[in-house]
Amino acid sequence: MINEDNQRKGECKSDEEIVPESVPDKGFWLQNQNLSKCLKLVENDKIIGTSCTSPTPPDMLWIWTNRTERLLMNVKTLECMERQSFDNGKVSLEPCTVTIRWQRMTCTKEQYGIKIRWKEVRDPFLHLDNNFDVISKENGNQLWKSNERNLCDANITYAGTE
Repeated sequence: MINEDNQRKGECKSDEEIVPESVPDKGFWLQNQNLSKCLKLVENDKIIGTSCTSPTPPDMLWIWTNRTERLLMNVKTLECMERQSFDNGKVSLEPCTVTIRWQRMTCTKEQYGIKIRWKEVRDPFLHLDNNFDVISKENGNQLWKSNERNLCDANITYAGTE
């Protein structure tokens, strides 16, 4: 659908109408190597660690947006991870905005996996606690893996971010 400004305008689909096979192949799952759990969206904005499934449903798929100010966006909601405080803080999904510093992240390839951190002073880590809640943690330092071989380099240009 095209609006009056000649821009594409999408139509919203209910969860029941989403066909997993139609999800872009650029989405990837993220699995915590310490606890062997994949990240999944539950409720409206809560992210937890749970058993990984195949095929991967949209609420468990993620994409990196942009190349310089990277945001981690959920494929189902098209919202980005945002930490609520520095250490042991809740992580939720919020509308993507590169100007919000608590959404900007970095990805570092390590020998046995990747590390994901928020991009700022003292850089807290993306962390899965023992209750399988996703939090930001100063000394989290957990390794993650994905089905995307070059995860730290994978990104798409998403026009919805500011």
